[in-house]
Amino acid sequence: SYPRTKAKGVAMPRRKREMIHGETRLLSEWLMQTYPNDRWSANVKLGADIQPKTGLVLDESEKRMFAAYKRYADAVVITQSEILVIEAKMFNPVEAVGPLLQYIDLVKHTPELREFAGRAVVGILLSAIDDAVAAAICARLHLRFIAYSPPWLQEFFAIYPFRMRWTPRTGSIDL
Repeated sequence: SYPRTKAKGVAMPRRKREMIHGETRLLSEWLMQTYPNDRWSANVKLGADIQPKTGLVLDESEKRMFAAYKRYADAVVITQSEILVIEAKMFNPVEAVGPLLQYIDLVKHTPELREFAGRAVVGILLSAIDDAVAAAICARLHLRFIAYSPPWLQEFFAIYPFRMRWTPRTGSIDL
């Protein structure tokens, strides 16, 4: 009922690839609109350089190879007063809260960000879906929750089942 693609001889749904493209587009458009004059990068590897326990000193190519194992945030924005660490989600934004907290902690250990060490580090959860639970959790954890709905969003959601286009209701839970 939805397009499928072959990967390593196994039929797999195309949804994951489409979702990644959707998150990248959502994030890129929002960054260009919101921070047109600030410095930002996507897919930023965070944390200290990996050092083998053997005590060997790595050359630059070996360091780059080990960097593949670092965690990475969807984007980092450097403003005059803040380092913004951003995680974007098309669906289920609550799932991004834990990783976002990890990324915030890793900023202070990231050599490429040392020159900005005096700035406040702020986490932003950018979501295509307005989720009251995610917004409440973010507020409690001092993260910023931003629901961004670009004009192409409904067309994007049309390739997914209807149940994925909204979040579960909070019911009687007091947020």
